[in-house]
Amino acid sequence: MTDQKKQKMGEMLLENGVIKESDLKEALELQKTSDKKLGEILLDMEAIEEEELVNFLSKQTGYPVVNLASYPIQQRAVKTLDETKARRYNVLPLMIEGETLTVAMSDPLDIIALDDVEQLTEFEVEPVISRYTQLSEYIGMCYSEEERPGPKRVVKIKSTGPTQGEDIQDSLRRKKEKPAVRMVNKIITDALEKNADHIHLNPRRSYTQVLFRVDGVSRRHTDLPVRHHDAIVSRLKLMAERSSNGVSGKSHYQIIRVDYGEENVIFRLRETETRFGDKLTVKICRGQNYERGLIDLGLDMPDISTLECFLSAPRGLMIFSGPSGSGKTTSLYASLRFFADTPNTIITVENPIEYDLDFCTQLEVPGDSPEAKAAKIYEAVKADPDILAVSDMGEPKVVRAVLYAAATGSKVISTYYADNVIDTLYHLANTPGVDRFQLANSLIGVTAQRLVRLLDAETKKEYSPTARERKRLNLSGDETVYKANQVTDLSTGYNGRTGIFQLLPVTDDLRLCILNDESYSTYQQKVAELNPPTLREKGVQKLLAGITSVEEVLRATFREDFVQSLAFKTE
Repeated sequence: MTDQKKQKMGEMLLENGVIKESDLKEALELQKTSDKKLGEILLDMEAIEEEELVNFLSKQTGYPVVNLASYPIQQRAVKTLDETKARRYNVLPLMIEGETLTVAMSDPLDIIALDDVEQLTEFEVEPVISRYTQLSEYIGMCYSEEERPGPKRVVKIKSTGPTQGEDIQDSLRRKKEKPAVRMVNKIITDALEKNADHIHLNPRRSYTQVLFRVDGVSRRHTDLPVRHHDAIVSRLKLMAERSSNGVSGKSHYQIIRVDYGEENVIFRLRETETRFGDKLTVKICRGQNYERGLIDLGLDMPDISTLECFLSAPRGLMIFSGPSGSGKTTSLYASLRFFADTPNTIITVENPIEYDLDFCTQLEVPGDSPEAKAAKIYEAVKADPDILAVSDMGEPKVVRAVLYAAATGSKVISTYYADNVIDTLYHLANTPGVDRFQLANSLIGVTAQRLVRLLDAETKKEYSPTARERKRLNLSGDETVYKANQVTDLSTGYNGRTGIFQLLPVTDDLRLCILNDESYSTYQQKVAELNPPTLREKGVQKLLAGITSVEEVLRATFREDFVQSLAFKTE
């Protein structure tokens, strides 16, 4: 009967085109003289990738895939099954809740193993799926009574509320904590240890998907039982405090303040309703005091000089543009530090305040409405600032308020969602209700930017670009370039990020384009005459310096492939 069940798994893989018939036949022959499961043999044969196998099993069975490195394993659950049986069935008990025992398995289709574990533990067993290699490793770790490595720094909640002062690590060590509490605390500590900048809790029909965004790239961290989703959301909200008083609505920010060793960290929560429950997006702000300057952004010395010229102008509007996640807000804060030791009156209008700047007066917008933000900008102007910083001037009402501030004589620095410098100028000029004369008269400079991941200097390895990649990046083929080397399952081969920038001074020709309502192609022509280095060219500079990869430069500047084919060409 066991052979039939194992063969059924093989037949499912075959029917769905995941493996070849010849590979299945070979695996079944090998299985006759081995105590390994069919899936493990197929992995040894390299007939299937481990990630492909667990995702297939999850899709077929509806059971979630879990990452044991981030799962809150209960020692009392582990003790329900001895090591010999755990290794025999290749299972690991994870959690007890009521009469249910959650068990990690590599093969949830093995009904014999499920029945035996239920009889041995006297619990109703609910399986989740784990990778063969990780499951084997954690069976050894859990039954050897060796402590799993924990965070090196104390994690303590600071937020006002019922959980204030709670030591998260201490609660993880307490076995009596409710599952949702342990899950939330484990997610928080794992996110801090992995230097994640965002956490996404995505409710699905049968599980909750947990993603960490590290260095701007999302990675699947773990899946949690769907029955705990509402409790997890409630727990996070219990830990949080509102970022502004008197504002209602699910979309508004709530914040969790945490001490991570000597570091102050803020988690900003936002809820989004979905068909399976509330999705939580958590932005992680490391360190309340921002101390990086222009040199830390990744600018080269000529660009630093240009940016300092933009910032040194006594009045006018300076804009950082780019898509979401391109580092615009970081550039805004670094630019403000340029004025830190000056006697200027500096006011910021933010939604929300991400870092404390002790040399600025920071105003937080109460809510998400453009009207509230515009009103806060007009309020700031009345305070007579020398320098005004506004995070995200995307809405027409906010654009008009920013231009009014610049027209009054203040130096204004802001951020804007646009792909490049030309798009920024053209979009602003065509924003409903914008006074073109105000815009043309106010603009000093525009900076477009992207973030690329930095190669791990110790693990990177040389890479030979393909002919198509050389063409796209204008490489001769003689250059030495590198690629990421993922040496462990948990590593990416990258460590940190840096910026690439395109800086454009707003000339009289560009001002005339704004005033005369010129076409997009005219803007292209005028910018081409200035010949500023493109974002891709700046990316290639970092590629040739050995600090980033072909993959990263092409990912960050993919739109230039389209621009090259569609761009205006002078005769």
